[in-house]
Amino acid sequence: MDIIDENLRNSALSASDDELLAACTTDFFKSTGKGGQKRNKTSSAVRLIHRPTGVAVTDCSERSQHRNRQAALQKLRLAIALQCRATPAAMPANPECGVTNAAFFLNMAQLIDMFYACNGNHFQVAETLGLSASKTVKILAKEPQILNAVNTIRQSHQLGPLHP
Repeated sequence: MDIIDENLRNSALSASDDELLAACTTDFFKSTGKGGQKRNKTSSAVRLIHRPTGVAVTDCSERSQHRNRQAALQKLRLAIALQCRATPAAMPANPECGVTNAAFFLNMAQLIDMFYACNGNHFQVAETLGLSASKTVKILAKEPQILNAVNTIRQSHQLGPLHP
């Protein structure tokens, strides 16, 4: 877990794909796996390293470099939300937004910050958000890795895991 400047993290998570990509070092490389000869001969796998935070991700799930870059950008947003913590100064604007919403990863990062501040107590987080405890768990369950991160926080405070 990295404690970083909240504005740095939030600007990365709210940036457009082009802006986020501009803040990254991009590497293309050959990868093995399904896809046969095309995949083994072309540099379609993508590695993104977000220079301001140092967070790195790779994607080689497709034969297309373009699609791998798009998937890597989504993985990068998730990784920044999971790894970069800030003091919770702001509440998530819309914690109930869906995964496809541009603000989803920023909202989830702020939600994880709240769990750290509340020592993993989901009742306290829910009360702060003005939601029920079960609704809070449903929001976390939209992205399994977010729920896992919150359960890790809860485990560190000797609390049981949340289940969707």
